[in-house]
Amino acid sequence: MNDKLKESEKVKEPDEGKSTEEKIKLAKDPNISEKILEELAEDPDREVRAWVGVNPNASEKILEELAKDEYWEVRAWVGVNPNASEKILEELAKDPDGDVRAAVAENPNTRKEILEELAKDEYWEVRDAVAENPNTEEGVLDKLAKDPNNYVRKDVAKNPKTRKEILEELAKDKGYENLWVREAVAKNPNTSEKILEELAKDEYSAVREAVAKNPKTRKETLRELANDPDSGVRIAVTENPNTEEGVLDKLANDPDNLVRMAASLRLQDMLERLLKELGNRIRS
Repeated sequence: MNDKLKESEKVKEPDEGKSTEEKIKLAKDPNISEKILEELAEDPDREVRAWVGVNPNASEKILEELAKDEYWEVRAWVGVNPNASEKILEELAKDPDGDVRAAVAENPNTRKEILEELAKDEYWEVRDAVAENPNTEEGVLDKLAKDPNNYVRKDVAKNPKTRKEILEELAKDKGYENLWVREAVAKNPNTSEKILEELAKDEYSAVREAVAKNPKTRKETLRELANDPDSGVRIAVTENPNTEEGVLDKLANDPDNLVRMAASLRLQDMLERLLKELGNRIRS
């Protein structure tokens, strides 16, 4: 057994004869030893070092060294590593490269105070990463909801921590250029029934389809969407748990083949569940 383990270690040794691809494979291995990672962290190829930087087994010592790497790609991968210490993340949050700061803003372990600072960053990609981070506080999301960049506002609309009042404001972002903002609002589980009802009338089908899929959408709204001219919206109605059986019966006779199929499958699933429940009651 010991001989086999030694042989395994020997196979994984990053000797000079190994190709870059082989060393990258080693650097990606979550079970690789710290000793080998230390050697790979000094590899002349930056892609190898970058993969070491994101490896969950990389020690704080390794990450601290790679956080000072001359190449931004390596520092960025350290920035997204969930094992990067607060100290490392705090330093990388001041990095001159925007992609590195965006990586820190994306990290779920980045402190709220750092996220608040990064929310003011000149690069929209950094602010966007803050908007997506589940640790970003409501007050910061409130401010980012007014960001001039619609990608940032879209990710504020996606964040489950965004307040209903803010979602209501974002739902008013008009025009094609803000289509994805409204779609994100329509997908958010915190969006109120009233806003979903308004978005169900949106001129773009992607928004209406998102409303049709939202489990908070009222039955009355789903009835209206079952008559939508876009087949994708009608299919989405068949998938919503709130859609009534009568609506599904109607969609099972829809002129579009895919809509008919989706409605029929849903009705079949409902019937099978009902029969299963009846069987359980009889047995009990």
